[in-house]
Amino acid sequence: SCGGRFDSSCSESLRFGFLIEQDDFPLAACSEEALRYDVAIGEPVKAEIPARRDVASTAEHRRNIRDALEKLKEEGVSVAVICTYELGADLAPGEMEAIGFSPLAAILLGRYNLLEGTLPGDGQWQYEYFLTTQRWHRALSPDRRGTFSNWTIEEYFTKFNDLFSEDRFHSVERDSTGAATFVSMCVFAAALEEVGTVNDTAALANVIYNSTVSEFFGPPGLAFNGDGQIE
Repeated sequence: SCGGRFDSSCSESLRFGFLIEQDDFPLAACSEEALRYDVAIGEPVKAEIPARRDVASTAEHRRNIRDALEKLKEEGVSVAVICTYELGADLAPGEMEAIGFSPLAAILLGRYNLLEGTLPGDGQWQYEYFLTTQRWHRALSPDRRGTFSNWTIEEYFTKFNDLFSEDRFHSVERDSTGAATFVSMCVFAAALEEVGTVNDTAALANVIYNSTVSEFFGPPGLAFNGDGQIE
């Protein structure tokens, strides 16, 4: 048991487990280099499954996910990280429920917008017990208007969908990837207008890092870290 809120034995008692789909994004997101296993959490339990494209059917993909989750359960994992693409993230909650696997925390790396997740038959309630890496959803700021774009999030998505059909970009209109890219370019465009040239990269960088632009995506007032990513 933990002795108090700041007792290090609390984190030391956790056992991390990773279900890793053998495909580009999951392998990169849950690599030892990305997560620094040895420094942050010690040696985790790992259960690997083939990529969905390498198996015959969704049913087989589901069975592979269940078998991997059974391994994490048997090994006493208390924090489960599901490193898959979107389909795997959709299937895992139901499979965890089916085998009675209830870790202290479960993280879905392949599902960015839990508010729009669906599970066959059971609805969406399981998602209330999962974490994701995305801290933004378009429903959180529906009326905010960008200071540069002068668009709300719904106006952005309407214009995006007018240009790109879902047949070409499966479900892309639902997630944050396009919105993040667009507002980042808004910040760059505002900086370019202020500096007046693309040749003075130092001046551009300074304006961007001190930007006061506020857009429909993310927190009010966009900020960037040292790696150039939106904070």
